[in-house]
Amino acid sequence: MSWVSRSNKRQSLPPAKYQEGIEESDLMDVDPGINSLVQTVDTADQDDFDWVGSVVGRPAPYSTTWNLVYSSRKPNASGGFDVPCQEKGDGIIKLNGKFQEINASSTPNGAPRKPPVCHVIPWVLLSVALDEYGQKANKTLKADFRRFVCWGDVSNLRTGHNGCNAGGAKVTVSTATTSGKLGAASFVAKCATSYSALYGTPFEF
Repeated sequence: MSWVSRSNKRQSLPPAKYQEGIEESDLMDVDPGINSLVQTVDTADQDDFDWVGSVVGRPAPYSTTWNLVYSSRKPNASGGFDVPCQEKGDGIIKLNGKFQEINASSTPNGAPRKPPVCHVIPWVLLSVALDEYGQKANKTLKADFRRFVCWGDVSNLRTGHNGCNAGGAKVTVSTATTSGKLGAASFVAKCATSYSALYGTPFEF
């Protein structure tokens, strides 16, 4: 895996619904990747965290994403925090005082890091649904809209251990169920309505 340090982070504008979210100055990478398709992130649009691991083609998270998804964390007696794992329901995720997962697996070179933000509907299906949505309209989708679909609706995001997110079989376009694909298409349409209300058309002209 390749990881890029971001010492001069751009201040990105999150969706309007995120404006009231808690923000921190020490946000770190929150997603070790859905699969092995990990690339070095080296574009101005993908610098929201100090360390970023990106699945090829997936937009960068908003700077508020991790806090919103992990807002249910509770202080524990060790000076850290506990939060339930929602990815596999695999018990409690133990965090230290910097919100890094204790005894995490699947971290780059064993480095301590925050647990990932996991998707309910996998990005691989959302990406296909986005392409189909644009093709039906015969228009090009805005990059900001694709990012909004990926990270802009907390209902599609959940907590999870590093090991839960990185291990096991992952959904692919060829293994996805019909209901899974329909669910992704429905979610993209819902996001288009939300995005239009907040920012205007999701299409480029």
